[in-house]
Amino acid sequence: MRTVMLALTAMFGLSACEMPPPAHVEPRDIDDAFAREMFKTVCKGLEMKDDDTRRYAAERLTEAPEDRSTECLCEYAYDAEKHTFDAAILDGIKSTERDDLVQCFTPALEDPAIEDRLGLVTGLGRTRGASVKPRMSTIAQDSAEAVEVRVQALSSLGGIGDAATVDMMRGLLQSDEPDEVRAAAAESLVGQKDQTTVDALVAAVTGDSSGIVRAASLKTVRGLNLPESDEMICKAMLEDEAPEVRRQAIMSYKGTKRDEAVACLREKAFTVEEDGSVRGALITVLKSSPNDNAPAVLCDAIPFYMKTYIEDAGPENVPGTDLAQAQNDRDWENSYDCFAKAMRNTGGWSCHGKKYVAAWYREVGGKPHVPRCKGDEGYGEVVFQ
Repeated sequence: MRTVMLALTAMFGLSACEMPPPAHVEPRDIDDAFAREMFKTVCKGLEMKDDDTRRYAAERLTEAPEDRSTECLCEYAYDAEKHTFDAAILDGIKSTERDDLVQCFTPALEDPAIEDRLGLVTGLGRTRGASVKPRMSTIAQDSAEAVEVRVQALSSLGGIGDAATVDMMRGLLQSDEPDEVRAAAAESLVGQKDQTTVDALVAAVTGDSSGIVRAASLKTVRGLNLPESDEMICKAMLEDEAPEVRRQAIMSYKGTKRDEAVACLREKAFTVEEDGSVRGALITVLKSSPNDNAPAVLCDAIPFYMKTYIEDAGPENVPGTDLAQAQNDRDWENSYDCFAKAMRNTGGWSCHGKKYVAAWYREVGGKPHVPRCKGDEGYGEVVFQ
């Protein structure tokens, strides 16, 4: 049927008086119909059960004339009786600047019973219609909205440079709104370098009562490359009471080439850190750094880590302590010398620490005795030397 219809269109130019669309269409049918300006058939794609077909039909309709696309897309975008919206269709128009299509979903925003409001705000926030950003700004400031919805609205506004939006986000950061909202406001201020905003972010890094807000503000400040950034990052890394802040400070240096940054990471490596995720972040960042001093930190810290963190279990069971693995991944050419040096500094280590490093030393060609520790088969039969 599709072949016959397309043939008739090509022969007699029936696009101006379009035949009824087929009952079922697929993406290839949509492409064929679009090329022949048979937009009823393209619209038919919005009825299909397959998400990908509906998404693709919506995407193609963003390229169609307004009088041939807006009405049909609005028909399927939102169902007022069921209080639902079509997420696939919304995803299909995410790259368009055509506000007429974006506004097909506006009635859904006004529906207090709409299902998956968070998904609706997320999807609309990804579109580029002129009406979207003001709506997101309103939602972000509405204390009646769910916190996660406000956070998503703020996320969609990240990097927006108009003064009103920046003032709104800065105001939320400095308010007594929920921590998650203030943190989202801090992240949304990315790239804003006006002094008032910078001062607000720096104040949040150093003085906000919430760890997640301090962490988010620190992340944004790091991206501004301020003269005081290194001092703030290093201080947060070493002294902040919240693990999420210490972790964010460390991750701010991922991939760093700078000696100053690696020096701070080195100091952190020799500072007792009780949170395994923070230790893990430190290992990740040191492995990522192309700076020649980074692998030396991984190597030199092995004795400190074994003595400080490894007691009744090996590093495989103690998060953020697998330094020998990290050193070998980053600088395997020097692993033999590194592990040999570590084995000369085993004072105060537990059996599990000695076993771990000895096993790695053997892995790279050394010949130490590997002890059996409590819980191992044959425990007590081999003496560590």
